[in-house]
Amino acid sequence: MPLKSPSQHYCEKQWAISTRSLENEFDIGIKRVHMIDEVKNMFFEFVEINRFSESACISLYYRLFLFSTLVLMQVIENKGVHVEGVSLADLKPVWTSSVKWSSKAADTANLEEKLGNINYSLRLLMDDLGNEAS
Repeated sequence: MPLKSPSQHYCEKQWAISTRSLENEFDIGIKRVHMIDEVKNMFFEFVEINRFSESACISLYYRLFLFSTLVLMQVIENKGVHVEGVSLADLKPVWTSSVKWSSKAADTANLEEKLGNINYSLRLLMDDLGNEAS
């Protein structure tokens, strides 16, 4: 079994901290994260390249969770099916907390720059799903 690189070890540590944070703060365990493999791959890619701080990693994970959930909600809503048990209002506190975690991070400017496209997409998805709910 090959030894893990320091970078891989750092990513795994931040993944564990971030997933635990979402579960502790919102009772959203990893089993409730849609497209978890894609979320994990994106998380590791961002963290490995940018070596984000712990607070930035938590913010990143929250946004990737939101992104995967909102994309799935939009796909289902576009097929004319209302998603039961999940509403945009339920997810907005996760967005707010993500922003809070980012603001605590010493590397917030780098995080927000790297997440520009994801942030833009999240806002579009929230606007779209918010309009469909009304």
